[in-house]
Amino acid sequence: MGQFTKFSEWESQKYNRKVEEDSTEIKKDSEKPENAALIAQLADVVKARKEAIRNKDDFEAQILEIESKLIKLDIERNDLAKKKADLVAARDISATERKEAKTNVKEN
Repeated sequence: MGQFTKFSEWESQKYNRKVEEDSTEIKKDSEKPENAALIAQLADVVKARKEAIRNKDDFEAQILEIESKLIKLDIERNDLAKKKADLVAARDISATERKEAKTNVKEN
């Protein structure tokens, strides 16, 4: 069997782990988001597209419209990648902290 741990020691370790997790989340939030540059670039492309439409430059307007769609997809990809990383971390935390009871009933 494992070594006996006092409840107060276990509680302090759990609290310290939570504080460390919170501090890493704060550090992540303080970093400059990668989507900020893409959003700024998107604004420039939209403005250029409107100018091309005013100047009746159809091909350039279509090219810029496609470019804006690609930038929007990059932003969505970054958001989904961040969400995936969060879910993987949650799965790992869940696997280590939560234990489900096993039964003798086999599932098909």
